[in-house]
Amino acid sequence: MTIDAEQSCPEEHPETFLHETWKGTFAVSLCYDRAGEATIDMNLMYLEDDEHCERHNGLAPVVMNNINGVKYCGKLGGQKYRLAVKPVETVNDDGSKSYSCPGNYESCNPDAMKSDPSKVTCYDPS
Repeated sequence: MTIDAEQSCPEEHPETFLHETWKGTFAVSLCYDRAGEATIDMNLMYLEDDEHCERHNGLAPVVMNNINGVKYCGKLGGQKYRLAVKPVETVNDDGSKSYSCPGNYESCNPDAMKSDPSKVTCYDPS
């Protein structure tokens, strides 16, 4: 199931499937020679007051657990994701559209089926 990135995964789908950590960067000194060529010093051996060098602080690690503001939650075990299908669109007599899971498939997120069917997958419960 998918939810907004700010939300926590619900009890019935407790695990975040995408959970990678970007390790960040180290602090470095960036120094320039007379020709303007830059040298990176990973050991920070250059003095802070050296007019030809700049210290660049490292960037903190970042947990990457969403794509475009959407978090993917689920429960390990059961049906494989590759067997899941998307909801089927039906055009009603009045021209409106509705969505439902095909055959005996069930929605992973029935509430989203009404509000945003693009965030829904259907699985075979058998």
